[in-house]
Amino acid sequence: MSLFSRLLAGKKAQRDPLEKELADLERDGRMHARVRLRDESLATLTLASGLVGVVADLSYGGIAVRFAAAAFPFKPSEQTEGNLKILHHHTRLSMNTVRRVNHSPTEIIVGFCLRHEAAESLLFLREFIEPSKCGESLGLIKQALRQSRYQSPQWHCWRGDGPTDLIAQTMPDTGELSEAILTFRLNKTYCELTLKNGLLKTNLIRNEDESTMLNGTARVMAGTASEDMRVLRTAIFILQASPLLCRQLTAPLISLARQQLDASSLHGVTGG
Repeated sequence: MSLFSRLLAGKKAQRDPLEKELADLERDGRMHARVRLRDESLATLTLASGLVGVVADLSYGGIAVRFAAAAFPFKPSEQTEGNLKILHHHTRLSMNTVRRVNHSPTEIIVGFCLRHEAAESLLFLREFIEPSKCGESLGLIKQALRQSRYQSPQWHCWRGDGPTDLIAQTMPDTGELSEAILTFRLNKTYCELTLKNGLLKTNLIRNEDESTMLNGTARVMAGTASEDMRVLRTAIFILQASPLLCRQLTAPLISLARQQLDASSLHGVTGG
């Protein structure tokens, strides 16, 4: 039974993983959150036929994908399967085609409704959607509300849901990014991505009740290669969804994080 069939049937959530995820989504009002991917290289969908499309946006219930118009034989309500890849991370999706939009003379956007048969696909989507929502919520903190060390014009501070904190310093002469600290919560652990002196580091902050932006909580390096990849991936999801000014300023941070993620993938490391 599909995700929406389960909800429309009004079934009471059971203890199995899929039912728990469905209940959590409904309770938190996250059923129709649609996240736009602003970077075309972030995600692709490969259909069972081998046809590859670029993901334009996605939600827990659906996905919109760009294909070459001549290559995609659109059939309404057709059931299909595909492999969704986001930053070296994969999951299988079961889908129905629901609409076709002519994006350009040579390109179409195909909308798919997702049919969740197990919890894995929901959990996979949550790892992208929830950080992206935190990124979308980032707003500049007024200078008067910042700590004294962040009062100069070279410092730029954002805060968003999660809580998610971003502190960035720019060079006074060029305006280029020189230092940055992104702090966010991943499950019950605070994570941190820092850029200083051209070096990128990932950290885990074991005290789940404090944010480094305000308290300077002691932190440790990510414990495993898998943890490191997950922190990098989540940080990229947050930043790619942030407001335009934030994305422009942190472009070097995103680039370095992706380079490190690519290097880990080449060495056969898989993210958890």
